[in-house]
Amino acid sequence: MTLTGSGFLPSHRVWVRTAVSGVVPACSGQLISDIRTSGQLLQATSDPSGAIAVHVDPKVTLPPLLVCDNPVQYFYGAYFGEQLHFSAHDGRYEGGRLLWSNTFTLTV
Repeated sequence: MTLTGSGFLPSHRVWVRTAVSGVVPACSGQLISDIRTSGQLLQATSDPSGAIAVHVDPKVTLPPLLVCDNPVQYFYGAYFGEQLHFSAHDGRYEGGRLLWSNTFTLTV
């Protein structure tokens, strides 16, 4: 998917964070809580107007979730009905804190 945004510093590096929340069925059939955040931020460069368009693949950006321990099985990405959350920053600080964009959330 392509994530777009605007209002960043012009022609500047922008970092994007991906997170997921919801529940995923385990091998036992029980639902397990799933709250994961990307370990590494995606990097993009804003255009001269401060806009970004960055390719995001939750199967790559999110860490795997252990859903079965015998045999070991992992789930990658986001499960149907879960919510994906995206936020970004361009390195600006406000009041001594890193200024993140509003979080954009969508349901898978």
